[in-house]
Amino acid sequence: MSQRRESQRLATRGFTLLAAVLACGMVGLAAWTAGCSRNEPFDPESVANAVPVATIFVQTPGPDTELNPTSYYERRFSWSGSDRDGWIREYYVSIRTDRDVPAPWDTTLRTDTTLSFAPDVEGNAEALIIVACRDDRGALSDTVSQLIPMRNFPPAVNFQSDYEPLTNMQREIDNSGAEPDTTFWNWGPTGFRFFAFDLDGSVTMDPFFRYTLMDSEPTVTWAHDDQDADPETGWVQVPFVSIDEFKTFDVLVKRATPGDRTLTVAVADEGGAETRFTYSWEVRAPAGPVLWVADNTPSFGQTFWGEALDAHLGAGGWQTYEFLYGFPDNAGVLLATMRLFDAVVWSGGSTSPMLQSASANNGVLFQYVAPLGDEDPGRFMLATPNLVGTSSSLQPAFRQTVLGLTSSQDPLDVMDDMNGSLCLAQDGSLPDMACNNRFSRAWGLLALEDADAEDLYRLEQCATDPRSGALDCHGASRVVDLQNLPSPLVVVRQPSTATAPLANTVAACIDFAYFERVDAIAAVAGILEHHLGVAP
Repeated sequence: MSQRRESQRLATRGFTLLAAVLACGMVGLAAWTAGCSRNEPFDPESVANAVPVATIFVQTPGPDTELNPTSYYERRFSWSGSDRDGWIREYYVSIRTDRDVPAPWDTTLRTDTTLSFAPDVEGNAEALIIVACRDDRGALSDTVSQLIPMRNFPPAVNFQSDYEPLTNMQREIDNSGAEPDTTFWNWGPTGFRFFAFDLDGSVTMDPFFRYTLMDSEPTVTWAHDDQDADPETGWVQVPFVSIDEFKTFDVLVKRATPGDRTLTVAVADEGGAETRFTYSWEVRAPAGPVLWVADNTPSFGQTFWGEALDAHLGAGGWQTYEFLYGFPDNAGVLLATMRLFDAVVWSGGSTSPMLQSASANNGVLFQYVAPLGDEDPGRFMLATPNLVGTSSSLQPAFRQTVLGLTSSQDPLDVMDDMNGSLCLAQDGSLPDMACNNRFSRAWGLLALEDADAEDLYRLEQCATDPRSGALDCHGASRVVDLQNLPSPLVVVRQPSTATAPLANTVAACIDFAYFERVDAIAAVAGILEHHLGVAP
């Protein structure tokens, strides 16, 4: 019994002790809680807001710290803002076209804009851009501004870089003074190649250019396709064809009055600026009815043709065309020049790139003999040993269509060493000619079957040398068997005299300089007068 009571006493005592401890703990917690106060809600205004910064982007200033003028057209303005403790909510932008006249403000989220301006009569413009920005907490930046000078850049016009104006010219050298004096000139027809561009953009240029040969300011402007358009009486206005930023274009002057001539080319833009380019040269009138194209004729051949033309037309009564700097850029220059003369004689040159270019299909010689428009047809004589055969560079279409000849030679063998042979005239108005040079050679001609051709000269009968196999044309007296021997055709005209009294073309595969001078000069005179209509 006593033992149970002791246990109950101890249990009661332990509960009392635990209760006391818990009571003390609650009292301590209450005391600690009673010693702390509650925090207030965070107020952003209690922290200072950094002011945003607005910036305008401009090009690098010039040495005087002022901005260099830029284009008035589609000018791009850029700006930005920064805020070190937030972000930019919006921008306020005002752009004045007159610095002293306020312009409306625009509220925007953009950081750039592109505008075009109207230059004044002097081509100048300006813009005052004013920018401010506001941040996410409503702070407004300082206002920044920048004056932007602008201008209308005039168009630029000049020769294309690979263009050489002297390809259109002839040359005269005067050695009478202490030093040679060189003059470049022509008969008027001249081709030019230009380019034009505008720093403001090609879209700001007028869609056309103008050109004139007048010395005074023209009062008339002709459309380029007007049949009365004449650069010597006004402007000729031509639309640009090129769609590139750099416009390229050609000018072909077909005729010009003799004297000192100046071509003026004008290109303008929407801002009223105009640029003029000028080029001057000397124009001379044709000195006679015949133009001789020497091409690659050797020196002894040039001597012969000079003597022959002097004999028929008088000294200075004809003129020479020289390819001093190659074939003209514009083939129309050569064609227009040839049309200033009654007849053109072209010697040598069958292996020349000049004749190859001129005889291109529907090219210069095609159009000279058979014009595509209402021009008068010209009369043309071509004299070259390589008129036919594989060594000829003459265009086949020209040989067949214009000259009425096949591309093959007849006979097939080359006629070497014709010294002593006779060139027999087939027309009573022409003399026979005797070859006097053992270096002479030729390839016989063969007319097309349906060509309206007429023989003017045939070489006397030739035979094959049994020892060498070469064609021997030393003369009939040396030939034992005169039966069935070839008599090569060497000069032919088209059309025949039965169709028309004058020929359009005369083609010769012989070099007249290899024949007796008196005979050959008389032969050339007879061809010019009786078949090409050029009287002495």
